[in-house]
Amino acid sequence: RKYRPDFKIDSDHGPIHIEVKGWWPSNERSKLLAVFINNPTIKLFVALQRPQQKISKQSKTTTDVIVLQSRHNI
Repeated sequence: RKYRPDFKIDSDHGPIHIEVKGWWPSNERSKLLAVFINNPTIKLFVALQRPQQKISKQSKTTTDVIVLQSRHNI
């Protein structure tokens, strides 16, 4: 499979990938994590439309917490 970001910017320091997320379901978070695991040097900016949105109705965790707590520099 190939990773295709929402946007890609070519810079002097290499490509920068941009993902724009509104609703970010679990399977999409898993796919993005797989991208990082398989491409540890990738430069990716995640723009969250609603950073305070809960990841599910039952969870207190919000999407911004997932990004901030990531060990993969998301």
